Amino acid sequence: MIPAYLTNRSALFSWFDEYADVRKAELNRRDLSSDVGLLKSYLLETSPEGNAQHALQSIPWRTKPIDEGLFSLFANGEQSSLGVLEQLTERHFAFYTPLKTNDIEPQLKKTIMHNPQWDFAWFSGLVLDILWHDYTLPLYPTRFTKLTFEHEAKFERSEPREDWVNEVDEEDEVMENDMGDRGRMPLERRASIIAITERSRSIQAFLPKLQAAHSPFRSLRTLRLPASDHGGYELWNWGKMTFRAPSFTEGRSNLLTITKMYRHATEHIEKLAWIQAEKLPSIGGLSLHGVPVTLRFPEEGLPQAVFENFVQNIFGQSRNQFRLWGNPIRRMDSYYYVHAIDLHLWKPIGLELTPSYFRVLLPQGTCGNTVHRLVQNIQRYLDPTVRVFIGSEDYSNIFRQALGKGLG
Repeated sequence: MIPAYLTNRSALFSWFDEYADVRKAELNRRDLSSDVGLLKSYLLETSPEGNAQHALQSIPWRTKPIDEGLFSLFANGEQSSLGVLEQLTERHFAFYTPLKTNDIEPQLKKTIMHNPQWDFAWFSGLVLDILWHDYTLPLYPTRFTKLTFEHEAKFERSEPREDWVNEVDEEDEVMENDMGDRGRMPLERRASIIAITERSRSIQAFLPKLQAAHSPFRSLRTLRLPASDHGGYELWNWGKMTFRAPSFTEGRSNLLTITKMYRHATEHIEKLAWIQAEKLPSIGGLSLHGVPVTLRFPEEGLPQAVFENFVQNIFGQSRNQFRLWGNPIRRMDSYYYVHAIDLHLWKPIGLELTPSYFRVLLPQGTCGNTVHRLVQNIQRYLDPTVRVFIGSEDYSNIFRQALGKGLG
């Protein structure tokens, strides 16, 4: 799909601009062809050490350098490119592709989620709400935007869980083509998927009332960032951005701002939370540093059945959307401790689990992205109203401050 003659950054990005412009014009006419996809990016995380070369070598696809920090990716034995991988920071990459969702996302999810060197960037409703309120609203108060909310009560029943990698999100295909409602809700469990399209200032007026009345309105799934001209860029809670605007350059600029915010927040959390020991030669002992990550549920706590289903189903599978594996040890009726392994980087973490709170201990070297993934999945599947603290610091405030640095 991406022409082979594009051999430098400037030529490639110009082609992406032209491609985005053509696709947006087709969307405006409602005649997007069924055999082409919208331009998409996927924000990816490697590790705190930022060993990009090691991460690239672990990808099961063939890489071909285009420019410094820019690579074409090819499936083995194939001549047509799957897309382009750009290194944005020492630890973050963006994967750009024009392929249709169903043609790229199943294999991309499998490649990333089954590879310990890589992870997606995870944006919980807490973070997307900050991007909406502190970034989108001030810039475009009178423009139309779109917010999608999702909460699925997966743990109200005890049953085998699908691997998130294998989930096919039919709503995504409907949204990508903007061709009417062909989506279905195949799951027979309590779930909410709600979309609002309205002017930003109007949403600001009524959204707090909706959130107070129905908690899934706190669990954002997507946020559309308006483009300066028309259209916008849809940011998903797992790091995907769909380009529904005529400019790749502007969308990439938004992505760079978001990546800076994400990096600042992640590194700040690592600085606070990493558990590490410092030798004290004067007394021949050790001093421990680091604070726990605490996720607090409402005063009544999680229902006991939901709590037990979560513990047994998540840690009973080696592959799950939380990317955690371990053996829960029951120490009291409603208290488990888990010596867990985070399957991103295969780093150990400690977990205290109760219906009232989850407490996470991150040893030094564990990726702070683990926290973002945990928060996002808990909001989506357990409780949209969860509050998160890094020691005494509010998780949302950390991202709010990080956004200021990203805009600086």
